[in-house]
Amino acid sequence: MFRGLRHQAVAQGLASPYLSNFGEVSKTELKFQETEVADAYMVPPIMFSPGFMPGASAYRETLTLMVGVYESTVEAETVETFLNRIANELRNVDCSG
Repeated sequence: MFRGLRHQAVAQGLASPYLSNFGEVSKTELKFQETEVADAYMVPPIMFSPGFMPGASAYRETLTLMVGVYESTVEAETVETFLNRIANELRNVDCSG
């Protein structure tokens, strides 16, 4: 069934979007011996087009959104535009309660 849907998406020029929320990398600060970790994030799997799977993770009150694609199947500019649109939407979210 999945293969059929994937082939249909390819034939129609559509993507098969997914989103993986990895959650918090750690609720406490990470250390390697005495060295604190400044930034940490999870990396989603690389997918061939039409698959497209951004992944979100957080560490130290910073949200990281990434996507892994093969440049031979998706233009880097397309991915950057997509991620920038999501970032802009998130910046406009009112979190004041």
